[in-house]
Amino acid sequence: MKINEIVKEMKPLYHIILISACLLSAASSQYFAESTEDNHQEKNFPCPNAYEITPCVCLEEIKGLVLNCDSVTSDQQLSAVFQADFPVKDFYMLEIIGATGISTLGVDLTSVTFKNLIVANTPLLIVGEYFLRANADTLEVIDISNTDVNQDSFSFYDIQLLTKLVTLDLELNRFSFIIPLISDTLESLDLSNNDITSISPGTFNGTTVLQRLDLYDNDIPELLPNTFFVPPSMTDLSLSSTGIRTVHPGAIVLGENTNLLTLSLDYNAITQLLPGTIVIPSTLNYLRLNGNLINTIYPGAFVISKGTQLSYLVTYLSGNELTALDQEVFEPLFIRSSFVDLNYNPLTCGCDIAWLVTNTSLMAKVVDNDPMCADGTVVHTLDPSTYELYC
Repeated sequence: MKINEIVKEMKPLYHIILISACLLSAASSQYFAESTEDNHQEKNFPCPNAYEITPCVCLEEIKGLVLNCDSVTSDQQLSAVFQADFPVKDFYMLEIIGATGISTLGVDLTSVTFKNLIVANTPLLIVGEYFLRANADTLEVIDISNTDVNQDSFSFYDIQLLTKLVTLDLELNRFSFIIPLISDTLESLDLSNNDITSISPGTFNGTTVLQRLDLYDNDIPELLPNTFFVPPSMTDLSLSSTGIRTVHPGAIVLGENTNLLTLSLDYNAITQLLPGTIVIPSTLNYLRLNGNLINTIYPGAFVISKGTQLSYLVTYLSGNELTALDQEVFEPLFIRSSFVDLNYNPLTCGCDIAWLVTNTSLMAKVVDNDPMCADGTVVHTLDPSTYELYC
């Protein structure tokens, strides 16, 4: 048979094969489209569809679901995310770090609840009361730092409604004043690196189980009487670098059965300590008064609790303007302390220091950095016999 005849006879078969291939291709395309559509609609339980919450991301972690919204660029975009269909409504954390264009956490973000709220390095301005109240029974940690939030845009009043809140971290914001707080659950409060200029007496009295309060790096020139009431739960009160110039007697009041471990007043501008200014409980481990301008400490300035079980105590007084160590002031402090840091004070090392130099056990409590007298003499090299002879 000739080639032309063979080709002629096979044309019908070729057409059949071609038609079948087309039909198969069309069927495959339809199946792929339907399959893709089904997959697009399928929920990635327990997270919602990724495309519904873009640019946020839902992450399933050991402690629970995390909604990360670092890439959000506007309030409208964040609001749209919360309109998605969330198969699970209770999340472990909402995290917004470095997001640009976010100004408000408001009522449109209440479809999901969170245990932890982390917002940092954003232009956030308002944390609305509706957002806080929607999470009243779930929020345990609020960490809002380096934003534009201030006392007018954060509802401190609603803190008392947050029945599980343990940690409130508001450092590096724009707070200049704090209204009285009420909470039966709050254990840690960080207000460091703000613009706070005053603390009204009793501001923190309603935080009955507070363990740690940090006001580092604010500008509070004066502590009035009854400014701080230290509840039995508190272990750490940090007032370092707060611009304090005057601490009135009774500014820090200790409750019964206090468990205070650390009292920090270092790197302020305190010049004198009046009688009754510093109460030292039997539990205290660290009294920090470094880096002030203290030149006068009156008898009775340190009110030392007596007891049979006294804690290990280190007293820091380095970097001040002390020229004399009056025995009536300092001997009880040395007896109570395990170590006393007197470095970088212009001590005259006259007869005012004889009581210390001639007491071997008390001299052993002077820290090993060897504080020097104003003339450069190392305190530990002073001759006790000289003081016994002339003083």
